[in-house]
Order: sequence, then C-alpha cells, then structure tokens
Amino acid sequence: RSRKCVEMALGDFFSEEFRSEYASRSLEPGSIIRMHFRETNPPKIKLFVVLGTSKDKVVLGVVLINSQINPQIFRSATVRAWHIPIMARDYDFLDHDSFVDCTQIFEKSSVELMKSVSDTPQIVAGKLDFEDFQHIRQAIKNATTIAKVQKRNFGLA
Repeated sequence: RSRKCVEMALGDFFSEEFRSEYASRSLEPGSIIRMHFRETNPPKIKLFVVLGTSKDKVVLGVVLINSQINPQIFRSATVRAWHIPIMARDYDFLDHDSFVDCTQIFEKSSVELMKSVSDTPQIVAGKLDFEDFQHIRQAIKNATTIAKVQKRNFGLA
C-alpha cells in the first residue's frame, strides 16, 4: 500500500490568531527576516533588519544585510563606514561575518510582511542584540544618503 505524505510546516499547527500575534511580536525593531526581496537587482532571498514602523503604521523600515561591501557601489570610506559589521559567531542566522547596509532604508508594507510572517513563521531568522542594533541606528542617523524626512518617519532623525 502506498501512503500519501503531506509536508506540513510547524506554523500549520497553530491557529490564525496565534500566528498573527506571533507575526506582530516578530516584526519589532531589531528583528531579522529572511525572504524574497524584490528591490534588489536581481531580486533574491535576502536577510534584512526591521528598523521600526512608520508613524502612520503603513510601512516598516528595513535595511539589508550583505555578505560584503561592494567597492564598485560604495567607493568612499565615509559611505563604507555606514556598513556595520555583524559577526557570525554572535548569530545563528549568519553563515559568515556580514555587514548591515545603513546607506538606504527600504519600505515594506506592514500588511504584506505581517502576512508573510504569519503564513511562514520560519522566515523570522532571529534578532540583533541591543548593542549591534544601536550601532545600526547611529549609522543611519549619520548617513547623508538617507533623507531626513525618511529618517524622521522611523524615529531615526
């Protein structure tokens, strides 16, 4: 006899309300999400850091985690300094030492991200420690590549 095997994720065993509450708790400042990122060229699976929710609660500000700093794009030492190193030894979600790119804030729909985390809880990779997150916040505040109005919208001006 053959048995049909259905693959289920752990999240499938929890109620929609529970998953929604988990998503809400998981999208706080410092949370790390791993998911498809349309804004990169080419679009691909990326790790990113949640900075916070916009004043109107419509979008979440996020910054990308990269395995290295691209010298072709980030030519000046000043701009390279706005890439904050995070160490693989400190975080299970990293395969190697990486950099948080604090030169650009991406805005992701709060509703879309909540739904993604609720539907696929395993995309929540972890959370930055307080000290690393403070370094990232400070680099964003210093970055002249980000408009003050956008920084202010996420409480970073």
